[in-house]
Amino acid sequence: LGAHHKARLSLWNKGLLCSDSGAVKMGIARIIPHPSYNTDTADYDVAVLELKRPVSFTKYIQPVCLPDAGHHFPTSKKCLISGWGYLKEDFCEQSDPEYLQKATVELLDQTLCSSLYSHALTDRMLCAGYLEGKIDSCQGDSGGPLVCQEPSGKFFLAGIVSWGIGCAEARRPGVYTRVTKLRDWILDAISENGCFQRRGALASQPERGLEALLWSHHHRGPLAAVGSSLLQ
Repeated sequence: LGAHHKARLSLWNKGLLCSDSGAVKMGIARIIPHPSYNTDTADYDVAVLELKRPVSFTKYIQPVCLPDAGHHFPTSKKCLISGWGYLKEDFCEQSDPEYLQKATVELLDQTLCSSLYSHALTDRMLCAGYLEGKIDSCQGDSGGPLVCQEPSGKFFLAGIVSWGIGCAEARRPGVYTRVTKLRDWILDAISENGCFQRRGALASQPERGLEALLWSHHHRGPLAAVGSSLLQ
């Protein structure tokens, strides 16, 4: 998690030129990890990052909707993952991608995925990917979003990149923190730490920006907050 180290946040498209106004560097005032996080099982793998100042939204920086606790993301639904993590599992010959990467993955049946991981999954986890592998999140993508688009056109945060065995291996899909199960803690952590009012958390005006980010612990790479999610 890096809670005892200074961290800086960059919210930008790596493909932009330095002179482009799309690059924004943000300081992190505080990292608020879930108190029940388990280092052995990666359960409750979520943290809130409080920024030193609000983020102003642009065409490059946009928030994602936080789902209600009862929001249903059906099995087989196609959703999006994104990040600047490794592009392949050969860790000996890696370089950071120049541009933000994205991919489409499928939400998998919880019972099936639990069996693939010897029933190590908890209710606060979900799986996404493909049984044949080939497409997956990887090291360096931790904390990144798994977002699903609803008929309204809005994107909702279904999961947070958490852990897995290898990258894009057959019958080893990516495991994500299930946001609906931790929604109440997320909002409580934000409100108790003065980021914004509990009841007004989902009604913030996009042009005003927010002072909180959703994050995970570091099971798929070191802290790299470019992969975190701005909450709307």
